[in-house]
Amino acid sequence: MTTNPCDGFGPLLQGIAVPLCLAVAATFVKISRIGWHSWTQLFSSLLVSSFVAVLVYWGLDYFEWPPTVDAAIIGMSAYMGGNMLDTFVFKIRKTVGTAPMMRGDPR
Repeated sequence: MTTNPCDGFGPLLQGIAVPLCLAVAATFVKISRIGWHSWTQLFSSLLVSSFVAVLVYWGLDYFEWPPTVDAAIIGMSAYMGGNMLDTFVFKIRKTVGTAPMMRGDPR
């Protein structure tokens, strides 16, 4: 019996539509705050915001909070997504011993 592997994409996309919309909004708020630099900045910010927003959305499935609280947490996480991931990577690299002490450090 063969099934179409694309059958599950409809419900998946419907489920992540809200965090993706919040990620787009967070990306434009962030770019309006820090200024326009390039298309690469826009796409990378959008990608990181979307990734973090979907992960947080899936994590909040386990809690019974009102949808407005979920949306606030997802939006805040999407806005701060790049900073959070940079912090995690820096902490991991520091723990391993390969992290520079500052961004300008040539190590």
